[in-house]
Amino acid sequence: MSKVVLIKNKIKNFKKKSINVDGDKSLSIRFVLLSSLSKGKSIASNLLRSEDVDSAINSIRKLGIKIKIKNDICEVNGKGLFGFNYKKNLVLDLENSGTSARLITSMLSNTNYWIKVTGDKSLKKRDMSRIIKPLKSFGIKFKDNIVLDLFSGSGSFGIECLSRGVKKVYFFENYKPSLKVLEKNIKELEIDKDSVIKEINAYEISKENIDNEKVNLIYLDPPFKDKNINKLLRKILDLKIAHKSTLIVIHRNKKFKENFIEDFKVLREKKYGLSKIIFGKLLF
Repeated sequence: MSKVVLIKNKIKNFKKKSINVDGDKSLSIRFVLLSSLSKGKSIASNLLRSEDVDSAINSIRKLGIKIKIKNDICEVNGKGLFGFNYKKNLVLDLENSGTSARLITSMLSNTNYWIKVTGDKSLKKRDMSRIIKPLKSFGIKFKDNIVLDLFSGSGSFGIECLSRGVKKVYFFENYKPSLKVLEKNIKELEIDKDSVIKEINAYEISKENIDNEKVNLIYLDPPFKDKNINKLLRKILDLKIAHKSTLIVIHRNKKFKENFIEDFKVLREKKYGLSKIIFGKLLF
């Protein structure tokens, strides 16, 4: 039986125009990020100046938002939901702030250009269990399997699979900043012998690119605005690089209505924040 909490007393009207709270890392990060999405000036006092908060401030400044800090007063001049203004090939280093990384990644879903969100060694090893657990529910066994990680980015999905015993992962990434991070991660984790990195556009995949092998698991994580996912699914089907049992995992924006090719069967769909994870198989 679920527990219900009832609040009977009405909240009184605030006589003051400000609320005083203790300095807090989580609140400070959220103030900076949410204020950047609002229109106009937001002011906070007693902002906690930690490394995580500073990395959030630096990242928001790189997105074209003016932030002034004097003594313990922080002033953020937000430009609205679509107000970010930045250079192409931007890299945001969130250092060790998982909170900032998760929230900023969601905030960037409507941006026009690629933005690389990265961090220190610890942050790059973020948990991918929300994808891995559903895969296991489909009966996927990682040991000795071959994985195809398209639009690899930093390689988090493929690296997670390798940590669970897969035989080999083919990483496809041709965006230079992401490729550098991917190569660094593979080297630092000493998983070179089980990793094959291809500096190739995912849409140019061929049998030769994956040594004429058939794969057991395919992960597709194209930019949210990419509308050519069916073209890629059709190519995978025509190349015959998948088994009948090969599972395909697709990461998309949850707002998009997907009309997949008839030969792709959706098995399950799970939503997380602004994203959705689609699990399916090709019909041969």
